Amino acid sequence: MKAAELNPTAARTHWGEDDVFLDPVCPVQVLIQAQSNTALHRHQFTELVVITAGTGIHRVEGLGYALAPGDCFVLEGAWSHAYLETVGLQLVNVLIRRPCLQRLRPAIRALAGYDTLFQQRGAGVTPFKRPRTLTPQALGECLHLIEALRDEADHSTDGRAAMQEALLQVLLITLCRHVAGKTIDLPKTHAPIAKVIRYLETHFSDEVSLLEIEQIGGMSARTLQRNFRTATGVTPIRYLLRLRIAHAVRLLSETTLSATEISAQCGIPDSAYFSRLFHQATGLCPSIWRKRASGTA
Repeated sequence: MKAAELNPTAARTHWGEDDVFLDPVCPVQVLIQAQSNTALHRHQFTELVVITAGTGIHRVEGLGYALAPGDCFVLEGAWSHAYLETVGLQLVNVLIRRPCLQRLRPAIRALAGYDTLFQQRGAGVTPFKRPRTLTPQALGECLHLIEALRDEADHSTDGRAAMQEALLQVLLITLCRHVAGKTIDLPKTHAPIAKVIRYLETHFSDEVSLLEIEQIGGMSARTLQRNFRTATGVTPIRYLLRLRIAHAVRLLSETTLSATEISAQCGIPDSAYFSRLFHQATGLCPSIWRKRASGTA
């Protein structure tokens, strides 16, 4: 399926399962694409969205929400939505057939993060909640699972539909745990990497050197880089940068601190350098991001 087929024009306001699912057997279809602006539209299916790069405004039922890397949300068919003011926006769409989700819902409904990830629309229900931002570790775990879902669709062997449904259940449970604030331990073979991750997540505002990270992990630079990338999908320095940018996004959205104050709290004392890094990660400078997040731009 071409990515453009999920960028509806004004003439297309509703998308059914037959419009987007290429395989009549598989219950899930994964699209990894650059997302341009769209018209308001609804889906007959459920859509799990993970933002991997860039920025934009997600408009849902008349309200706008600023998007940044690491954001994730689920849209079920009743919500009318559109993407606006996109700047280098890259995302992963996990499209889920309704019967598949109906089978899985009883197993995930009781999870602490279910009501945060899945939002019901109806009379008297609160507006669509802002996207949840995954930590770099959580984002890496979920992208690995999504890639497995995508690969399974390419298999011609029997059982691919059942395997996709099983992988989807693992993905949804993983996401519910993360949005509920519950950590997911890495395998025991990655214990040194888990130690490094915990250190970075509690010291990201400090000055952290690669040598210090190597000592905490108790391994050589090359081994650390390889094992860390295997566990998280990124290098330790890139992980540290994502933590800092994610914290900056929260501070820009929730406080009135200046960019200089925020850069210092994120472990980047040079505010000009911080602005460049923020722009590279989100496609916007901090001041514009804050205005869009507050709905004043």
